[in-house]
Amino acid sequence: MEQETVLITGGNSGIGKATAALFAAKGHPVVITARDAAKGQAVVNEIIARTGNRQVRAIQGDLSTIKSCRELVEKITWEVPALQVLINNAGVFMTEKVLNADGFETNFMVNYLAPFILSTGLTGLLSANAHARILTVNTGLHLQGHFDLASTPYGLDFGHRASYRNTKLANALFTVEMAQRVQPTGVTVNAFSPGLYNTTVLKVKGLEQVFFKYAGLVYELFQPIGSSAHAPYYLATAPGLRQVTGAYFDQKKPATFAAQAQDAALRKELWEKTLEWTH
Repeated sequence: MEQETVLITGGNSGIGKATAALFAAKGHPVVITARDAAKGQAVVNEIIARTGNRQVRAIQGDLSTIKSCRELVEKITWEVPALQVLINNAGVFMTEKVLNADGFETNFMVNYLAPFILSTGLTGLLSANAHARILTVNTGLHLQGHFDLASTPYGLDFGHRASYRNTKLANALFTVEMAQRVQPTGVTVNAFSPGLYNTTVLKVKGLEQVFFKYAGLVYELFQPIGSSAHAPYYLATAPGLRQVTGAYFDQKKPATFAAQAQDAALRKELWEKTLEWTH
């Protein structure tokens, strides 16, 4: 049986790279996006050499602005005629407040707006295939988040830990809302925490190490990065999950989104506002 084509954002390092390698090892055509074309191609060459799967390629794409995200959607639509699985993996954990060219705080842009633009922009391409799935990397830290539509997008409530949690909560709001809106297309939309690993996103020093220690996360931070691919692979391929949508998983286990993600009025308001921002 022909294997599903999988696209992974930020597939040139960390969890994204591990996920791309596992799908390639299982025989899937794999496309990764990378901000740096040379780094993306180097990872493609490495995965091909390791797995023997030559159906691996990279597309250069930047997730830092609305314009660059829309340009990436156009590239993917043109260059990947058949797509069954989109994994929104790319993410950032900013320790300083930085606004992008659109005036949005960087955590909000990369962790929320980018997955929104790619997911909505590629729904048509995905819906042409049976059992298409969108998966977005999230984290249990979203349970501690608080999303404020007037403040969070612009970093007015910025805190280097709080903003990460808040933008991941926005990501959860989007997942639930989009799942409902695209249900007639047959595309499922879910989010998951892969567990915590020692990746380029989590570069912590000093007081941050103390924070993670007392959060009880030290053991997870040092899990082998290769094992981070098990959850996305399972969620993207398990036959029993073909009809599951709008759900959150802690690795492979069903879990519960934060209470604020169940606020239908907030989800609708965020969705409509995001359409204004991105169109």
